[in-house]
Amino acid sequence: MRFREEDLKAKPIRNQWIGADMHDSDFYAFDDINIIRLAGSDVIDLSSVIVTGKDNVVIIRKVFGPTKVLVPIDVGVKLDVSAIYGSVRYFDFGEYDLRNESLKIWHAQDEEYLKGVKIIVNTIAGDVEVVRK
Repeated sequence: MRFREEDLKAKPIRNQWIGADMHDSDFYAFDDINIIRLAGSDVIDLSSVIVTGKDNVVIIRKVFGPTKVLVPIDVGVKLDVSAIYGSVRYFDFGEYDLRNESLKIWHAQDEEYLKGVKIIVNTIAGDVEVVRK
C-alpha cells in the first residue's frame, strides 16, 4: 500500500452488509459517517459525540430496511432522502410517503444553530426517521 510511503493516514472501516447495526462512537469528536448496506435496521446515535461546525455529513446507502438517526437538541439537521418505496419522519412533523421520489427537508430555525449535520439516505425500500435525543 503506497499510503505508508507517502505518509498519508488511512482508516479502513468494514461495512456490515446484513442485519441490525447500531452506529455510535467511542470518540468524543464527530467524524463523518459513510455507510453502504444491503439490508438491515440502522440506528445512528449522534447524541454521544461532540458535533462542531455545520459541515458534518452522514451518508447511508442501502437496499432495504429502516434507518433511525438520533440527534442532540442543539444541532440543526438538513435531511436528503431518495427512495423507491418508503416513508420519512422528520422530528415531530407528519410522516411523508416516498414513491420513487427524493425529498429534502430542513427547518428555517436550523440556520440559527451553531452546529449542524447533513444526513443523506438513499434506499430502495425503507423508512427514515430523525428524532431528537
